[in-house]
Amino acid sequence: MPPLVTSLSLRRPFATWEDYFLVFAALKPSRCIATTDTDAVVAYDLLSGPLKGKSNDTASVETILKQAKHLADNMKVAFDTLSGVPDNTLIFEPPRTAGSTTNGIATIGTLVMEWTRLSDLTGDASYGKLAQKGEEYLLNPKPASAEPYPGLIGTNVNITDGHFVDARGGWVGGADSFYEYLIKMYLYDPDRFGEYKERWIAAVESSITYLASHPTTRPDLTFLAIYNNQTLRFVSQHCKFVPPHTITQCPTRPATTLSPSRDVSFHLTLPRVLSTH
Repeated sequence: MPPLVTSLSLRRPFATWEDYFLVFAALKPSRCIATTDTDAVVAYDLLSGPLKGKSNDTASVETILKQAKHLADNMKVAFDTLSGVPDNTLIFEPPRTAGSTTNGIATIGTLVMEWTRLSDLTGDASYGKLAQKGEEYLLNPKPASAEPYPGLIGTNVNITDGHFVDARGGWVGGADSFYEYLIKMYLYDPDRFGEYKERWIAAVESSITYLASHPTTRPDLTFLAIYNNQTLRFVSQHCKFVPPHTITQCPTRPATTLSPSRDVSFHLTLPRVLSTH
């Protein structure tokens, strides 16, 4: 949770989550905040949690949407870069980016859902367009070497021109959420985000084909390697809980995968919990 959210929650009790988010969204912080964390923790809950339970309460819905817009308007400056790739660190009073040189695919790729949802709820297309412009650099990575396997891309993007600065990655922290949100966006709106599904399918198929390995002591388990270009490292981490969750986002909808029975069978061999002990 972002420091600003944490400090706010510790200093003041709130009767409901709606009250908590409405107060936070109205703030004008003078310190740095992380674009992705703030978006995920606040904007998502503004648009999903409170609204979901108040769909028949017009006044509350309008108030929550107003504050969600206010928050997004404060954060729009993140996209004020030469390429449109957002800066993940913002400074306020006055609002400005921190001048970062790169941003990661998990950061860029997880903004698209909340900002698209905000556009759909408000009728203001500008929010979704901002996030989707940054996403385009991930859907069509440049240079070509940034995609060492079909659908599997590098991790860090140059904010100035949108080109990748590396070809390393995997289902690990800093990259995993990008792949997760590809299929989530397709399930959110299949008509608009069919390309996202195709990129997700390519990533899953490549993961099965190129990244999978089995410990000699536990051949019944499957781990996914990380890569640097096409050099593999057979290590894992806690963030790799994402593949089993993502590969079966919708196992009963065969249209979402090329080979649903194989994908489900594959996911069953992936560890659910990786102990740190």
